[in-house]
Amino acid sequence: MIWIILAIALMACGIWMCIRPYVPPMLPAYAALWLIRISDTATAPTSLMMSWGIIVIVLLLIDFIQPQAIAKATNGTVFLTVGALAGTSVGLIAMSQLGVVGGAVAGVFLGGLAYSRGASGRSLAFPSVRFFQYLCAKGFPIAVTVSLIGVCTLLWIVRNYPAFALENMNLR
Repeated sequence: MIWIILAIALMACGIWMCIRPYVPPMLPAYAALWLIRISDTATAPTSLMMSWGIIVIVLLLIDFIQPQAIAKATNGTVFLTVGALAGTSVGLIAMSQLGVVGGAVAGVFLGGLAYSRGASGRSLAFPSVRFFQYLCAKGFPIAVTVSLIGVCTLLWIVRNYPAFALENMNLR
C-alpha cells in the first residue's frame, strides 16, 4: 500500500512539475511507473519499461541542450498540462496505451492552440514556426509526463479490475 501512495505522490509531483518545470517533469512520472511495477500492483513488461526509459533519457538530453530560459519557462504550461490531462482521460476510455498517448498529444496541441489564442500567447501566431517550436520545447515533455501517468493508471486498472478493463476495451 505504501508503494501505491508513493506512486500517486510522484504522479502528482510530475503534474506539478509540468506547470512549474524547475526539474524535468518526466522523472517523477517514470519513477511512479517503476514503483507501480515494483509494488506488484500492476504488470509492466520489461519492453514497456525500456521504451519509456529511452524516451525519458532522450527528453533529459533535449532539456539539457536547451537554453535555461526556454527550459525553465512557464508560459502556457497550465494550458498544455490541462489539455494533456483531459486528452489522457479521454484516451483512458479506450483502455489502450495508444489511446492514452494519442489523447495526451492531442490535448497538448489543443492546449497550445488555446494558449496561442489568448492575450499572452498571441506572439506564437498559430500556424507559424514559432508555435511549433514552442510545442516541441514545452509540449513534448508534458505529453510524455502525462502519458506516463496515464500508462500507470491504465496498468493499475487492468491488473486490479480486469473485468472492467475487458468490458471497456476497444478490440476493433
